[in-house]
Amino acid sequence: MRLAFVGTSHVHTPDYLAVTRSMPWLKVVGIAEPDPDTIGLIYDLPPLFDRQEDLPDHDVAVVLTDADSHDRVCAGLTAPAVFIEKPLAVSHNRAQHISRLLTQRGIDTETGFFLRHSAAFNALCGACNNAQMGTARFARFSFSHPGFLDGWLQKWPAHISRTRMGGGAFADLAIHLVDAATCIFGPLTAGSCQLDTSASTRLGFDTSFDTQGQATLTSHEGCLIHVWASAEAPSVNLRIEVFWEGGEVLLNDGCVTRKYRAANPEVVHDGEMPTPADGFRAALEGFRNRSERITNVEEAVSANALMEALLKTASKLS
Repeated sequence: MRLAFVGTSHVHTPDYLAVTRSMPWLKVVGIAEPDPDTIGLIYDLPPLFDRQEDLPDHDVAVVLTDADSHDRVCAGLTAPAVFIEKPLAVSHNRAQHISRLLTQRGIDTETGFFLRHSAAFNALCGACNNAQMGTARFARFSFSHPGFLDGWLQKWPAHISRTRMGGGAFADLAIHLVDAATCIFGPLTAGSCQLDTSASTRLGFDTSFDTQGQATLTSHEGCLIHVWASAEAPSVNLRIEVFWEGGEVLLNDGCVTRKYRAANPEVVHDGEMPTPADGFRAALEGFRNRSERITNVEEAVSANALMEALLKTASKLS
């Protein structure tokens, strides 16, 4: 299988290139439109091309430009399959346009929502899908990393630009949690959002740029969902808690436990914390082994719409 990258603006570019090197059945034919601000952060580069249209023939395109460029890049795709990082676009309208374009052209599509490919997250979904649990009452979703504290996220300029990515650090992380909540609860309604911009001056960013934040959403059955995400936390952590009438289910990094009322917690799954690289690997395996069309682009459009609705309500955390 022949693969080409378009863009190197996304922070996961080195990780994804490393994944491709571990797959002997895959050949990377080149990178088009390398970002001059980030190309120096990547080693062992395949051939570089200034323009997408100059790439050699390939079976899969991996789109890692900033989100503001996604619609232009998707319009020029020639491969029958594409992996496109999240967010799908910087606005809901543009995400809908990309979805229509990819659907009309019959392009197999995977997006960067890596939790969907995670054994731990799928074990959580399975534990939630249990009649004994009754109705979900409340849920907490949190995702954090020390990107700004450790200084590595600042090296990727697209990720500190609301214009290029459609939001700040909160949206960059929280969109994964919004997608995860949709997997568990179905369609959601956006509530309120608060963004913390207090670190922007210290970090030398625009004062409107947020490094963390929180939001609320509601499921159609009335479950209140709280989302918190931060790029200035002491460590990497993914935690999802769902409280039901009949008990609770918890994912903490790679471990999933389920507890019925007063019973002791039961370990449902004990594995590694999900990573974007794992999700990318699974997506490529899916393209290789597919027997029918693959697409989750509509789910990406839904996540875009919810994040846009939340950001429109955003206030600053004091």
